Amino acid sequence: MTQEHKELLLKDLCSRLPYHIKVYDKNGNFNTSYVNLLHINGNVSEAFVGNGMQCRTAPIDEIKPYLFPLSSMTEEQWNNAPRANLTNFTFESLKCGCFTLASYTCENDLYDLVEFINWLIENHFDIYGLIPLGLALDATNLNIY
Repeated sequence: MTQEHKELLLKDLCSRLPYHIKVYDKNGNFNTSYVNLLHINGNVSEAFVGNGMQCRTAPIDEIKPYLFPLSSMTEEQWNNAPRANLTNFTFESLKCGCFTLASYTCENDLYDLVEFINWLIENHFDIYGLIPLGLALDATNLNIY
């Protein structure tokens, strides 16, 4: 794992800590395919993971979060997402990856955009493109959240 990928993964995992993110622990002995991310120590690039009965400290490059690709978002999820003034952002632009920030300049638009991004993080969507990079696993159809 490159240093750039490690930093990207740390940034993503830290933002997800309050939302009970599930991770795959490559070298853990938990008898399950996923465990909970409990804590991050960014200074030494380590994660504290566990399943309620056992826990361990794992190097960041030994874990992968379970996330949903943006393209897996349903129309129902889209309709329930907080998108107050994001008029240039459509369900189709999300699905095809065509969305850009260029059209959002005023403070209210940016506030609404941050609220929407926080909603994506809370609902375990892959906002940094970690799945295609091999840094996260696709949670679609796993029923772990």
